This record gives sequence, C-alpha cells and structure tokens, in this order.
Amino acid sequence: MSLPNIPLLLSALLIFCSFAGSASAQIPTDEYYNSGQLKTDYEGLRSGVIQVTYYYEDGRVRETGFFKDGQNHGHWVSYRPDGQKNAEGLYHYSQREGNWRYWTPNGDVYAVVQFNNSQVTSAFLPSL
Repeated sequence: MSLPNIPLLLSALLIFCSFAGSASAQIPTDEYYNSGQLKTDYEGLRSGVIQVTYYYEDGRVRETGFFKDGQNHGHWVSYRPDGQKNAEGLYHYSQREGNWRYWTPNGDVYAVVQFNNSQVTSAFLPSL
C-alpha cells in the first residue's frame, strides 16, 4: 500500500480553500490605536455578514453591530465610555428600522423612537 502524495493533497486543499473564500465578503483588517489597544474588531460570519466591535482606547466596548454588503445591517448597540448602554436598535441596509431605545447616563430609558426607513414615525419620551 502506497502513502498518499502529501504535497499534492496540500496543493488541492489550498486551491479549494482559496476558491471557497473568494465567494464571501472581504473581511476588513482589525484596527489598533497607536498604543496597541484594539480599536476595531471584525469577524466574518455567514452569508457575507461581518460582525464588528468598536472599542474606546481604554479597551471598553464603544459599539457593536453587523455589516452586510458594506452597510449597517441588523442589531446595533452603542455604549458610553463608562460602559452604560447609550442606544440600541436595528438597521436594514443602513436604514434605521423599528424601535430604537436611548438611555440617560444614569441608565434610565430616555426615549423610544420608532423608525421606518430612517424616518421617525413616533417617539415616546418616558422621562419627560
């Protein structure tokens, strides 16, 4: 019994992986502050969706969300420098959709705003 041709198998595997990856979206390169702290973290998911996390320079999360076809798409959350939630909502190809919630610095809901194609259709301001 002969052993398989390892270089030939590795070459075939490399060719297959390069073609398999070419059909998906390009994942941007992670970005770093001059200090070396991670600034932007990109992770490729399924169907061309890229998850992104932006960080403050001290390492706390500033914003998380998703991109599809180069546009904000899906669930997004932004945070204040102290880690408290600032805003949360959905994008549909860079258009705000549905209910977006906004918080005060002390953690109370400041507003709930309804969007349709990034146009405000209603707003509820519980703290006023």
